[in-house]
Amino acid sequence: MKNRKYLMAAAGTFLLLILGTFFAWSLYRVYVNDLFPKFTATQLSLNFSLFVVIFCLGSLLAGVLSKKLGCHTIILISAVLIAVGTIITNMMFSFEDSAALTVLYVGYGGFCGFGVGMSYNAILSGVGKWFPDRSGFISGLLLTGYGMGSLVCGTVVSFFADRIGFPPAFLWSSLIIAAAIAALSFLFRKTPETQISGGAESGLTTAQILKTPTLWFHFLFSLFAGGVGLMVINSAALIAIYFGIAAVLGLMVSLFNGFGRIVSGMIFDRLRSKSIYVVVGMGFASAILLISAHGTGSVVLMFAGMLIAGMSYGSSMSVTAALTREFYGTKHYAPNFAVITLAGIPSSFMGPYISGRLQDASGGDYLTTFYAMLVFAALALICAVGVSVTRKKLPRF
Repeated sequence: MKNRKYLMAAAGTFLLLILGTFFAWSLYRVYVNDLFPKFTATQLSLNFSLFVVIFCLGSLLAGVLSKKLGCHTIILISAVLIAVGTIITNMMFSFEDSAALTVLYVGYGGFCGFGVGMSYNAILSGVGKWFPDRSGFISGLLLTGYGMGSLVCGTVVSFFADRIGFPPAFLWSSLIIAAAIAALSFLFRKTPETQISGGAESGLTTAQILKTPTLWFHFLFSLFAGGVGLMVINSAALIAIYFGIAAVLGLMVSLFNGFGRIVSGMIFDRLRSKSIYVVVGMGFASAILLISAHGTGSVVLMFAGMLIAGMSYGSSMSVTAALTREFYGTKHYAPNFAVITLAGIPSSFMGPYISGRLQDASGGDYLTTFYAMLVFAALALICAVGVSVTRKKLPRF
């Protein structure tokens, strides 16, 4: 049984790693912009925002269907959706600007986003059941794979895109990913026995948590804390170019995105709910460093600020997932986590979309974006305090 759970952890981490490829949009958009120079920063940012919105809806549906279909079936369905989305996305290169943009939104933002969201929830909930006593660690480990996907797999796609062109590189890499997801989905047929956790699962239903103020502070914390990092992640490659370094170096933010997830997961196992203040601190640090880098022109400060922004976003994801088990129990984890994941919908617009609008309004300058990050960090702090105050009324699990 012990060997089985480590196999599940390895498989889950690998699957989330390759799924994280689709978060390499900040690099992909450079290639798309070269092929379609009339696309604005706002239009390209909107694709990522749409992807995150549909991703959240896919995660929600996976949570609702988890007990009826099981993780295996949900992951298999997601593989089909990703394959269909990939084929549709690749069709955009046969159209003119306006039509191509619509096809991009439908394929990448719609089908791929929905498929990735479904797998994301199913994998986290399915593997998490094997580690009931180390929720922070396993959430961090799985999300590390997810966070590093855009760096590892995105770099591979970039390597081939520079040699054979972006359209075929994206098409074949994404289809291979879909096939791998389908092939490994069978591992999720088996679930752990209840004696692993020492008894039957317990926890609040989704209807019950919706009536608690903790849920809403938790939701808003996830929204604002995630928004800090998304402002940078969405434009990481372009920010790197703005400061005079290679675009691919901007994807280093994904490395720290992943690093932050496992580190914050381990911190959570020690500090529990207080770990949210570590996430808030990262948000403030990244914003201040980037503002300073803009004023001084320092590439070192810029790089440090971007990397910490990646850690901030990764940590917010890991801590949010772990807090869901801590606050509301394990019995209804999949649908409860899906509700929290919905914070990604407004976050995706209030992060990447606002960043794109600010960039367009300022003629390509990023200073206003960095100040917006500071505001989001302050709002995240207010919500973190709300979580600390209200969670005392929740039952213990």
